[in-house]
Amino acid sequence: MSVERELAHVEPETAATNLVEVRIAAEAAQLAVMRAVVGDLAMRADYDVDSIADLRLAVDEACSSLVRLAAPEATLVCRFRTGGDRLSAK
Repeated sequence: MSVERELAHVEPETAATNLVEVRIAAEAAQLAVMRAVVGDLAMRADYDVDSIADLRLAVDEACSSLVRLAAPEATLVCRFRTGGDRLSAK
């Protein structure tokens, strides 16, 4: 059984000032970068320690799933948006 995947080119968003975009190689060794970014953003947004740990875990699990499915040489792109007391990832 063979599965072919097309890699979509993802254009950077430039309009939002409250947007952080991270691009890393889709490799398990690079996931610490995503965890660090979401942890830092949550800390700056004044989340409590338990919520920060939960966010880091959620991002790690989502990215780990994508890495397992990624084609060789793929890039993992995550966009974090902050606003008020909200933090979202896409």
